[in-house]
Amino acid sequence: LNPLILQNKEVLYNLLFQTASQALQKLAQGYPRLQAQLGFTAVLHTWDQDLQFHPHLHLVVTGGGLDASAQHWVPAKNSFLVPVKALSLIMRGKFLDALRETFHQGKLSLRGNLEGLKEESALDRFLKKLRRQKWVAYSKKPFDGAQHVYAYLSRYTHRVAISNARLVNCQNGHVTFKARNNQSPENPRQVTLPAEEFIRRFLLHVLPSGFVKIRHYGILAPCNAKTKLEKARTLLHLQEPKEESHPKKE
Repeated sequence: LNPLILQNKEVLYNLLFQTASQALQKLAQGYPRLQAQLGFTAVLHTWDQDLQFHPHLHLVVTGGGLDASAQHWVPAKNSFLVPVKALSLIMRGKFLDALRETFHQGKLSLRGNLEGLKEESALDRFLKKLRRQKWVAYSKKPFDGAQHVYAYLSRYTHRVAISNARLVNCQNGHVTFKARNNQSPENPRQVTLPAEEFIRRFLLHVLPSGFVKIRHYGILAPCNAKTKLEKARTLLHLQEPKEESHPKKE
C-alpha cells in the first residue's frame, strides 16, 4: 500500500482515519461484553525509527463508554476492551471496501509503476492480495496511565518525524542520528545516511497543507464535548469510591 499512499496522501490518510474509527466504534457497540459508545483520540504517524515510510495511527481509547441511552457508564471488564483479532478483520474489510469505492469515484492518482492499477481487473487482484494479508491492530493497557500516553504522543504532534535531540552529527556528506534499539532500549543505536537520503526520508513525512493529524471520536468528538462527554464525566465521578468518614477521637 505504501506506493499508493505516497501518491494519494490526503485521500488515503483520511481513509485510514475514517475506517479505523468506524471499525472500532462498530465493534464496541456490537460486542456483547461492552455495547457502549467509546471515546478516543487518533494521531497519525508516518515514520519508523529509521525514518522509513510507515503510516499508522495511534489511538488513545477510553476504558469503557456510554450505553445506548447515554445514561449509564459501561466499564471495560477485567482490563479487556474489545477482541483485537475481530477489530483487525473489520478494519481490513472497511479499508479495502472504501479503497475500491475511492477508485470508482476517480479520486486515486495512479502514475508511474502504479498505472497498471487503472484497469479494474488489476485492482481486483491487488485488493484480493491485500485481503489475504493478516492485518494487525495492536492493543495494550498503558504502562503509566493515560497521562503517560498523551505525553508520548504530544512529542510528535507539532513536528515532523525526528527531533533535534536525536541528531548526532552531519559531516562528510552524511547524517547520523539516534534510533531506538529494541534489543537494548537503554542503549540507542546510531543510523548514518547520505545527506540526500536523509532529506528524502524526512520529506516523505511532510503532510498535505492544512491536514489535521489529531482527531477525536465518539464521546470525545467536538460535537459531544458539551453533552455526552459531560455526562460521562458526571457518571464516572459518581462511581468514584467515597472516602470513609471516621468520628474524631476524643
